[in-house]
Amino acid sequence: MSKIIGIIILTTVISLILLSLFLTLTNSSPQTQKGSPENIVQTYITSIVEEKFNNSYSLLSEEIKTECDFTQYINNIEREIELFERGNVIHEKTLELEKDLKVIVYINVSIVNTTVPFGTNEYIQEEKITLIKEDITKDDSRWKILETSFFNSCEIEN
Repeated sequence: MSKIIGIIILTTVISLILLSLFLTLTNSSPQTQKGSPENIVQTYITSIVEEKFNNSYSLLSEEIKTECDFTQYINNIEREIELFERGNVIHEKTLELEKDLKVIVYINVSIVNTTVPFGTNEYIQEEKITLIKEDITKDDSRWKILETSFFNSCEIEN
């Protein structure tokens, strides 16, 4: 009898693992229009996950960069790395504050925790990213990240 229960549990665990792998491999991120606020956010998150911090830092606004040099940025980015490595990011909506000058991109970060043998729970966290268009006098103006709900400051902790 205990052998049958063991086989059932093993089969269930293997099925859950295979289902998880299938869902992960078939979940492709939708492509965003190059240069759009959503694309900047997607590029920022990808750069953080791939540890391309020069690229992620380049997507920040000049206002943030004056408060936070690159070294401070690197020293204060741990929460973002953990958040985006563990979570599945989904674009929720984009809200235009000033026509073609300032927008807020809302994303949901879904984190699923699993425990053996059968426990799982999902935590969904909404994040807000404010972007502004910099260099608006030039033809090559770009969206830059002005503020996020997950990266608050570059203050050095004592």
